[in-house]
Amino acid sequence: MNRRTFLRVSGAATGGLLVSMHFDFPVRAQDAQQSTYPPDAFVHFRPDGRIVVTVNRCELGQRVATALPMILADELDADWSSVVAELAPAADV
Repeated sequence: MNRRTFLRVSGAATGGLLVSMHFDFPVRAQDAQQSTYPPDAFVHFRPDGRIVVTVNRCELGQRVATALPMILADELDADWSSVVAELAPAADV
């Protein structure tokens, strides 16, 4: 392959990539919106005043099951005694 052919091929490929990134594909955008988590996926406010936090991280000694609920309680200005942490259920395979 000579230099002129290489420049033609790489220019065509670059132009194709630029055109494909420029167009908005509404079908893919709708799929991305449906795959996001709902707002109440990890935090539930119970009628009795408890705040249940679903922790979706493995607890391997890093205290994630305590740190994430503590951060949430601090951000919500909630009483720490009303925050309860639960581990997320395993995904279906």
